[in-house]
Amino acid sequence: MKNNGEIIPFLKQKDYIMVNNDLGGGSFGKTVLLQDPFIDELFVAKKYEPEQEQIRERFYKNFLDEIKILYKLNHPNVVRIYNYYAYEDIFTGYILMEYVEGRDIGEFIEDYAGSLDDVSLDNIFLQLIDGFCCVEESGILHRDIREGNILIEKTGTVKIIDFGIGKISEKKADESDSLVADINRAGSDTLPQEYYDGTYTSKTDMFYLAELLNRLLKEVHVDFLDFSY
Repeated sequence: MKNNGEIIPFLKQKDYIMVNNDLGGGSFGKTVLLQDPFIDELFVAKKYEPEQEQIRERFYKNFLDEIKILYKLNHPNVVRIYNYYAYEDIFTGYILMEYVEGRDIGEFIEDYAGSLDDVSLDNIFLQLIDGFCCVEESGILHRDIREGNILIEKTGTVKIIDFGIGKISEKKADESDSLVADINRAGSDTLPQEYYDGTYTSKTDMFYLAELLNRLLKEVHVDFLDFSY
């Protein structure tokens, strides 16, 4: 019997079957699709493995922060985390997440067919607002709102994914924030006032969500755009 505060070691190794070894990725790692043979379910595994070896240690904290952020969020419109494996001695690790089968919001809106679709643009919009309200109420900044990070499942459920450069809300994003230039979209045609002030808040997340939707909706090829907002 272990006493309170003592470490409980789990010795059994957990094995998965590789289903797709290249589901996607970026400069900080890649994602693969795994199957749990015991419960016969699919999971996405995100591996932290930067392309540039010299930045592996520098950005490892962002990977650990993503784990903490996902565990703080529990909402049907935010991707779920199931487990994580952090190897801090070699600055790598894995996040085991829910598998979202569907299209990104850019592809969904590009193919939108109005009333012929099972889910309306109004419904998608309300799910997005609901999901980002949860993110804000949890004190989280997403900081990377773009098409590929908002997925629409076949059932019409919105899933907000990829909190890789997300962080706990702070009032000031100064030189201590190594990603300040990237998250403020330097060089973009449309920048919020927070960019010029040197800050990034939940309002900035909302700015980029509105900017994304505005741009995508302008490209919808339907005679009547059934969008109420």
